[in-house]
Order: sequence, then structure tokens, then C-alpha cells
Amino acid sequence: MIRSKIAVVILTCIMMFLGCSSKVVRKELVNVHKPGNQTPADTVQLKLPDTKINKIAFHYFSNAAIYESAGLLYQAAEYYRKALEYYPDSYEIRFSLARVLYRERHFDDALMALVPIEPEDNSIWTLRGTIYRGLGKKDSAHFCFRQAVKADSNDVTGYSNLINSYHVLGFPDSVAWVYKNLARLKPDNEHIWHELGELQWDLDKSIDAKESFRKSIEINSDSTNMVAIVRFGDLYAEQHKLDSALFWYQRAIELAPADYRLWSKQGAVYRLLDKIEEAKRSYHKSAELCDDFSNNLTCILTRFILVELYNEEDSLKKGLAIAKEAFKVTPRNSEAHRLLSNQYMHLEQLDSALVYAISEVALDLTDMEATRRLAVLYFYNDSLTIADSVFTSLVNNGDTSSINHHFLGRIAMVKENSKRAAMEFEKVVKIDDTDSENWLNLGYAYWKLEKENLEINAYLSGIEHVTDEEGKVSLMFALATAYERYNQFDNAVETFEDLLKRDPDNHQTLNYLGYSLADRGKRLQYARSLIEKAVNLNPNNAAYLDSFGWVYYQLKDYKNALIYLKRAVVLDSDQTIFDHLGDVYQAKGDSVAARQWWKKALELDSGNESIKSKLDQ
Repeated sequence: MIRSKIAVVILTCIMMFLGCSSKVVRKELVNVHKPGNQTPADTVQLKLPDTKINKIAFHYFSNAAIYESAGLLYQAAEYYRKALEYYPDSYEIRFSLARVLYRERHFDDALMALVPIEPEDNSIWTLRGTIYRGLGKKDSAHFCFRQAVKADSNDVTGYSNLINSYHVLGFPDSVAWVYKNLARLKPDNEHIWHELGELQWDLDKSIDAKESFRKSIEINSDSTNMVAIVRFGDLYAEQHKLDSALFWYQRAIELAPADYRLWSKQGAVYRLLDKIEEAKRSYHKSAELCDDFSNNLTCILTRFILVELYNEEDSLKKGLAIAKEAFKVTPRNSEAHRLLSNQYMHLEQLDSALVYAISEVALDLTDMEATRRLAVLYFYNDSLTIADSVFTSLVNNGDTSSINHHFLGRIAMVKENSKRAAMEFEKVVKIDDTDSENWLNLGYAYWKLEKENLEINAYLSGIEHVTDEEGKVSLMFALATAYERYNQFDNAVETFEDLLKRDPDNHQTLNYLGYSLADRGKRLQYARSLIEKAVNLNPNNAAYLDSFGWVYYQLKDYKNALIYLKRAVVLDSDQTIFDHLGDVYQAKGDSVAARQWWKKALELDSGNESIKSKLDQ
């Protein structure tokens, strides 16, 4: 009954609108596809056409329109087909039939209905693109939407379709182009400007992004456009314009004072500005507002940063209090366990650190990073067997981190298993050949194995692969000392001098080269100048003072030799210093004093045959 009344009303409207004419009925398409709006066939609007049509075609067409408006799509399609039999060249009938078939999800039939249609205007291309999208043919749909925009460059719906199409195809630059056109058509829409700014930021076009965010904020600067305001601050922070970033974050906080994320952002800027007290206050406020963070990374990171700030000023107990607070609020969050474990490590309370490292792993047995940290703690807690077992288990379970082999190598060295250590360190450098420590460890293992060539080659390979200057210097020093140990003295001197060209104030190298030359009685004035520079750079180093005394001994300047050796012996009770003092006193003719110092040296090194022979003379 209701349907019949609807049909009568619609038909009456059609007849009143058209009068007695037999002219074409042409339907406009509005919002063919727009999220949240109707589908292409949901709205039927009629306008007066200019072309006369067959009365029978009109009869079927008008009935089809009634059925379509009533939601009876199958009947509508049948009547549109009958109308098309009497008027096969009608744009309106073909378009209406294709639209109904699309709504029925008869996509192929809908496309066939559109094939001979003329003209191919914006509405046709949009409907065709929507049908292809229904078929899952993304490229074809995209082509049609592009044609629709070409046909009407002011069609907002067409650009809306292209946004999704370009997103699916993975063309962010093109998505930005679409938003620029939408901004052209809708210049007063702050959301369009904001979305454009986000895209430009992701595309590293910070200047364009800033301008888009600015326009968004100019249109709407209240709390409903908060994201654009915060993004403006983020852009300034990224450019390290910290005062400007702070201004915008503070403005955002004024609009949303209960947003813990804004306080955290402000704290980060204060920290970069080295305003530590202001940073701590901001982070504390963020922590206060975020007291339920079992699954919130920002909240736990706020606690991490606060702990770090207190640790930097040696307020370890305050840091521990914050870590305990985080654990109390969210005892099931593994990050809170890690925070507490790390803080106990800073306090050198390894037993307590181990407890929370174990509980962190227990929360997620698949977390290899947490398991590695636990193994490291076992290592530093002198539980080498357990540490060995955990690291080995990680390797066997597919964990490729070089840390595993690094510590397995260190465990082997502690256990004096140099062969296994070398094997583990060889694996480390295969995984990470840019870290100087890895090559130094490998070289040390070869040294313990008395593999002269392998040790030297390890340092040479490290120098070739390590990129940072400090790492290269460390490896060059190790190489030079290895040359010296293996009686390749000329190579040692050459390497030390190359090292000093890179790092002229490397006092360790200055002393080592100077002492090596002095001990061999070579280039003594040069050796003295090297050691003197080392002493000036580090005047309270007993080893350097001993070297300085020794080079004066070699120069037969026993007065200065005694001055520096006596200063050295006050700072350190070392067998070498005692031995050198004995030699100087002997050279001065004071055999009693010489024998006293040699005896002291022998007490520290009872197997030293050289000192024994001096005492036996």
C-alpha cells in the first residue's frame, strides 16, 4: 500500500514537471562516491531535457525511476533495459541503468551499459571509476578518477576519490597535489590545510608544511584545531628553532592543559635549551596527568627521561623513586621493570637489578632484547655459567645480535679459553665491522693465542673498516704496541708517528713511543721531547714521570732522573719504578740505596731474573 502511494506521488511529480512533453529525462549525478555520503544511485534528480523521446521509452523510464526510488533495484533495472530498447542512444537511460546495476553489484554489466554512452563527462568517468573500484581494479579506477577531474577541475568529489586512489597506489606526492586542489576549491577548510601540511611534512617539505599549518591555524585557532597547532611546534622543534617551538607548545597547553603529551613535548624543548629545572617540572606534570599508562609509551618514556635527568645530576635515589612509582602504577608493564632494573644498575645494586630483569623477561618470554639484558646482568653479577647459557640459547633461537657473541667471547676470555674467545669475536666482526672495540677484542684473543700475524691483521682490518676517528686511533695504538712486542720496532715507530699526525696530543702515544725509544737508547732528545709533552698533558701520571726519569737516566742526567722518579714513586708503588730508581742510584755510585730499591722491586716481581742478577753483582 505504501509503495503504491509512493509510486503515485513520484509519477505525479514527474508528469507535472514534464507536462505533456515527450522530452528526454536526464538525471544529474551528485556525490557519486564520497565517504559518508550516498552511493551514486542513492539520489535521483530530474531536469528538463531538450530531446524528444519515444513515449514508450518514457513510460518505462519513469516506472524505472519509481522502482529505483523505492529501492526495488531489480525491477528498476528491467524497466531501464526496456526503455533502452526504444531509445538506445539516450545518455540518461544508459547512465541510470549502469547506476542501478552498480548498486546491485553487477559490475561487469554496469560497465557494459556505459560503453557506448556519449558524452564521457565527469559523471560518467566517476561512475566508471567507482565500478572499477568495486571490481578491485585499482589502476583502472584510478585512471577513470583522473579523467573525471580532467573533465571538471572544480569537482570536489572527484578529488576526494583521487585521495584514496593515490593512497592505495602509494603516491604521497600525488596525494599532496590532490589536497592542494581541494585547498584551492575549499580555501576556508582548516582540515584540508592541516592534512596538506601533514603530507608535506612527511615529504620533508617543511617550508610548505609550515605555510599549510599556518593557514589552518589562521582559519581556526581554537582547541578543535589542536593538532595543527602542535604540528606547528613540532616543525620548529625539528628545525631546532627551540624558542618558537616552545611558544607553540605553550599555546597548545593553554588550550588543553590536561594533555600529558603536550607537557612532555614542552619538557623535551626545555631540556634541549638546557633549562633542566623547567624540563623536570614539565615532565613531572606530564607524569602527574598520565597516571594510568599500562599501554602508553609516552607515559613510561616520561618516567625514563625524568630518571635520566636525575641521574645526570647524580640524584640516583630520586631517580629510583620515580622508577618505583612507575612500577607501582603499572606492575605488568615490562618497560617499568626495565626502568627499575636499569636504575638499580646505576646504583650498582646488581642483585636488585637482576630481580627486575628476570621479571621483565617473565612478562614476555619472546622478548630477545630483554633476555639479552638479563644475560648481561648475569655476566656483571659474575654468574658466568648462567650468562653463557642464556647468550648461547639466544644464538640457537635465531637472535643475530652481535652482543651475544661479544659477551660469549668475554666469558671465554675470563675462563681463559682464548680459542673459543677468538671464534666468538670473529663472529662479532662479521656482524659489525665498524666498531673498533670488536677488532680490539679479536686482536687481544689472537695475542693470548700467540698468533702474531692474525693479531696484526685484525688491527689492520679494523683500521680499514672502522669509520670514526677515535676508533681508528685506538686501533693504530694497538697495532703499534703489537709491532713493538713482536720486535718490529721500525713498524711500531712509523705507526706511532702516523698516529701522532692524526692526534698530536695523544699523551698515551707520546709516552709509549718516547719510552720505547729511550729504553733502546735511540733518538734520546726526540724521546725526551715526546715524554715531556705527555707529562705536561698529564702531570700526575706515575708511568709518564717514570718514563721522563728514565730518558734522563739514558741521557746521563741523573739529577733530573731522580727528581722525576721520586715523584713517580710517591704516586705509585710499581716494580718498574723501583728498578729504575735502583739503576739511577747505582749510576750515581750509591750502591746501598740502589740495592734497597732493587730489593723492593724483587718483592713485587720475585721471578725477575734481571733484578736478581743486579743484586748478585
